[in-house]
Amino acid sequence: MAIIGGSGAAVRRVATAAALAVASALPAPSRAEAAFDGAFDVVFRGIVAGRATWRANEAPGAYAVSALLQSTGLLRLVADIRYVAEVTGVRSGDRFSPSRYREEANTGQRKQAAVMAFRRGVPVVEKVEPPQPPGPNDLDPAKERGVVDPLTALYLVLRDVPKDRACTARAVIFDGRRRSQVALSRPQASGDRITCAGEYRRLAGFTEFEMRERQRFPFELTYASDGNGGLRVVEVTIETVYGPARLIRR
Repeated sequence: MAIIGGSGAAVRRVATAAALAVASALPAPSRAEAAFDGAFDVVFRGIVAGRATWRANEAPGAYAVSALLQSTGLLRLVADIRYVAEVTGVRSGDRFSPSRYREEANTGQRKQAAVMAFRRGVPVVEKVEPPQPPGPNDLDPAKERGVVDPLTALYLVLRDVPKDRACTARAVIFDGRRRSQVALSRPQASGDRITCAGEYRRLAGFTEFEMRERQRFPFELTYASDGNGGLRVVEVTIETVYGPARLIRR
């Protein structure tokens, strides 16, 4: 789920479907701001294959998120995958509207970068390096008003929430070419934990092969107490086309 493609798309797709985000440094928050961060191990079939860390600042009327996903352990010996993204935007309560999104990726075979701005809610792809020819299924960004970028969507799913907001996150995502959505629902309490049913769904702009391969990616997300009366995500489990994957909070 990114503007850029390549062999690293599989790892980013899992991150998307499971609402994965990752943190690097942001400016220290002022008294009027709230800072959030987290780190997850990315586990495939019992093996830690990557690490994801994220950091976010929320201020009155604004937000900023940065993220890093990178391969670790044995996977890094095969493919040194690295995905870095950051976004800034405006917020009103639980409504987040991106202004500018940037990503850089090393897929293990090639490096790519992209920038997407949002003008009055309409995405504008400002840069893709190296340039890519348009695909036959690519969507027109000018017709995608009201969507969010991949990182904002990931943050909406992974952010700490009050107990009465558990399992309510949802977003329609545009990555520069394709439209998808992610949503949480059906909270189930068990002890001090709450589990949500989640789904990442491909909507439009994907190839015929991708749509035949799979359109829905169900996942399960688990909250635990954050120690301050709220909830934080501690685990995400998803069955992908590449096998089972888990995101486990460090």
